[in-house]
Amino acid sequence: MRLKTTPRFACGIWYFGACGDRFKKDGYREDIPLEKRLELIASIEGLEGVEFHYPSELNENNLEKLIALMNDLGLKVANVGPHLHGYTEFRFGSLTNPNPKIRREAIDLVKRTVDTARKAGCNMTILWLGPDGFDYPFQTNYAEVWGWLIDSLAEVTSYKTDHTFCLEYKPYEPRCKSFVDSIGTSLAIISAVGAKNLGINIDLGHALMGGENLAASATLALKHEKLFHLHLNDAWKRFDDDLIYASVHLVEHLELLFWLDYLGYNGWYSFDLFPYREDPKLATEQSLKNFLKLREILTRIDEEALSSAIEKSDSTRLTALLREAL
Repeated sequence: MRLKTTPRFACGIWYFGACGDRFKKDGYREDIPLEKRLELIASIEGLEGVEFHYPSELNENNLEKLIALMNDLGLKVANVGPHLHGYTEFRFGSLTNPNPKIRREAIDLVKRTVDTARKAGCNMTILWLGPDGFDYPFQTNYAEVWGWLIDSLAEVTSYKTDHTFCLEYKPYEPRCKSFVDSIGTSLAIISAVGAKNLGINIDLGHALMGGENLAASATLALKHEKLFHLHLNDAWKRFDDDLIYASVHLVEHLELLFWLDYLGYNGWYSFDLFPYREDPKLATEQSLKNFLKLREILTRIDEEALSSAIEKSDSTRLTALLREAL
């Protein structure tokens, strides 16, 4: 099989820090400054993009210094997303908070994020609405919440129409139930907003948590021309584990990469890991090597035989083709 696309790789700067968990909030290794994290990222062969949160990692005070360092290191800003989680005022939601004043704070934070991203030479902002959901029955006004969300998204996407926005869905956590919880919900919201510059970032661990098939979800988004970004990781499907890419569900990741290449996905492949106990540089390097190895495996599969087996739903032939390639 001949592959058609040339991937470009990025990673989040956040997981090169201490990576605390619920039981050891300061993490299992010493935290390091952002400048040192960028140097580590630049030392990983094949990585060219970095993702940030605003204002916790990239902001008006450190923008000029960090961008100058990134230019020296040969790195680009792949995404700047608003840090909407972890703040007391957003504990009952950000863009869907029942208090209109707090919704306004969240919208304004997104706009400042966009301004910072553009100054950094980046035209993408991923919106993970972690606080937006509910924990108990009767806790939320379902009749109103979708209107709040759609109106908020319409305002932020119209702020800069040449800027790209991505919804990142997740079934649950930190709320027991998330409003933007699946590929289908995301596409329905995007349709209701009606903004050409609003698409989807599929975090693979989030999709696995929701019981989705990675290839099917990505294909659905691509067929709607709404797959703008990918976060690569792996998970045991019960929690957002953010494990080394393709370390658990290897064949599902192989199928995903086949369809992404077949349909011509050309966005970032960005690693969003959370190596609590592992060296973050080594975890990223192994993730990248796994990705490239899966792409190599795809080249060993006879394309005509694979297409014929898919067309006939011939699972036994498909099993043989995959085994031989592996």
